[in-house]
Amino acid sequence: MKVWIPQVTKDYVHWQALKHIAYSMAAKYNLEYCFDYDMPEGDLLIVGHHLMRDHITVTGRLPTKNSVLLNTEYEVPKPVYGLQWLDIMPENEGKLGDLEPLYPYTPPEAEAIECDIMFSGCLNDRRIKILKQLIDAGLDVKIFTDNYNNDAYRYGAKVILDCHFYAFEGRFNIARILSYMVYNKPIVTESRGGYYNDILTGGYIQCGYHELVDNCIELIESQDKRQKLITDIKPSLDRLAKESNKIRNIK
Repeated sequence: MKVWIPQVTKDYVHWQALKHIAYSMAAKYNLEYCFDYDMPEGDLLIVGHHLMRDHITVTGRLPTKNSVLLNTEYEVPKPVYGLQWLDIMPENEGKLGDLEPLYPYTPPEAEAIECDIMFSGCLNDRRIKILKQLIDAGLDVKIFTDNYNNDAYRYGAKVILDCHFYAFEGRFNIARILSYMVYNKPIVTESRGGYYNDILTGGYIQCGYHELVDNCIELIESQDKRQKLITDIKPSLDRLAKESNKIRNIK
């Protein structure tokens, strides 16, 4: 089985945002990953069911019957292809999905490259505005837009920044936060809150868009505050693993 991310068109950029999940799943289950536009042959773990529907519409190709669809969104219809289904996100607030496939896993080994802030994701005006303010404040900011295999900087960053692409999102992005937490680094995340805050209670600072810069700077200036967040990461992850519903396992 290979891990694969569907792309709606060959110039579609948002599929890149799912790479961190794809790397996580490949590492946990010792699978190959493929980021080609064309669907690979054989059984697949497909990251991003919401993209798969559009890809099938464009290409007309269906995955094998033993492939697994991974849902990374909040409200996505159940698949109609007769395939196995695996949730990372809950169908609604108040219910955990199949989070245990994403955690725990051991990130790839890499020699840490130090920086103040690490950010990965496609860029738009609202993200660029935050990153520019951090750079103007004199911080060493490393930005990855099309290369999510940035383990060295995840290990070496003092703080990892999570800023939404769209202003209306605002949700606590559990899949992305988990993929950062395993590097044992404090996170500043843009979110309104939600169900997961009662379980993942440590390892991050949650704030609104306009507070992201100040919170990043405050953490960079205080090693004690960063260490307090780091100390809270493992108990928080252990609590999540205990509470997560274990519905299916990938064999």
